[in-house]
Amino acid sequence: MVRIKFNGIITSVTGNTVTILPNLEKLTDDEISKEGDSSALWRTDEKYFKAVALDRTGESDDARNTKYKAFAIPIKRVLSILKCNFYRIIYKR
Repeated sequence: MVRIKFNGIITSVTGNTVTILPNLEKLTDDEISKEGDSSALWRTDEKYFKAVALDRTGESDDARNTKYKAFAIPIKRVLSILKCNFYRIIYKR
């Protein structure tokens, strides 16, 4: 399993689009949404995470040549279309 850590803050939810910007308190040297990240799961930063959205695309900042904004689909919309849901699994670390 590969774990990749991106830190973002949801700035708006409009229709079927969640807009996510980098969290300035938890900056990384990486892009917030890279090529190939589509369908990655955005989740809360809690001990027991909650799924929030499914990554769709990123928007570039041409001056810095980095993705500075991510766009995602609300997870409730995705689960509704797929007619499925998540079950809570508790595990010890």
